[in-house]
Amino acid sequence: MRRPVITVLGLCGRSVFMKVDHFHHPGETVHASSIYIEPGGKGYNQAVAAARLGAEVHFFASCGDDEDGKACIDFLISEGIHPHIQVVGIPTAFASILTDKDGSNQVTVYRGSADELSAAFLEAYENIIAESDIVLLNFEVPDEAIDATCRITRKYGIKTILNPAPAHKCSEEYLNQFYCITPNQSEAEALGYETKREVITLGGDGALLIEDGVRTHLTALQTPVKDTTGAGDCFNGALAVAIAEKEPLLKAVQFAQKAAAWSVAHDYVMPSLPYRNQIE
Repeated sequence: MRRPVITVLGLCGRSVFMKVDHFHHPGETVHASSIYIEPGGKGYNQAVAAARLGAEVHFFASCGDDEDGKACIDFLISEGIHPHIQVVGIPTAFASILTDKDGSNQVTVYRGSADELSAAFLEAYENIIAESDIVLLNFEVPDEAIDATCRITRKYGIKTILNPAPAHKCSEEYLNQFYCITPNQSEAEALGYETKREVITLGGDGALLIEDGVRTHLTALQTPVKDTTGAGDCFNGALAVAIAEKEPLLKAVQFAQKAAAWSVAHDYVMPSLPYRNQIE
């Protein structure tokens, strides 16, 4: 059976995770009990999640000509993902993630080379994007990169999913060009519009599916929470796979919830992105 083909745009960088008892109060020095380093980024994580769940994945990003960039590319290849990386003379993106004893996290990101992904670079790969069943986008890449990709997807009638994160003010008309948007609750509030089709992730309260004015609340699966970092990315990657496999949106959301539930029960991001057999 043909695997679904998914194209993902995103930030490509290195992440350092530290576990702390609690988050900082102003002026406080907090000591970490552990440290862990891995490649990552919102779209990067989504791409790995989609690949592990059975999709053929093409990932587009920009990174620096440095060791962090090389490590990111090497890891993608090891996961069976096709990397299409615009290499620039700016350091590769970097993120610091603190996780407290309750499994909540605080993230700080240096975007670096991520801001350099250009429309011209993406247009040169039109033939690759044109073969996609789904294109998954987010706001960790420049607007011009998203716009260039959407011109291609409209030309070939390809469904697009926008994960509007980090929150980014845009018009209702802009949002409705996408097949589906996937904000979390705070991002949905920041957008200020209800689109024709969206899935709002609610953390422990599940997810809200809005389709043509019909609202369906799906309760969260009960699972022990160890680390919520990357759970939203896992959800988006899984959702893209299920939609690419022609599942109805309700079933696609339920599949994504299973993947996210598996994710939060495991530490860090890459070790928490499940393979298909682990959630079936």
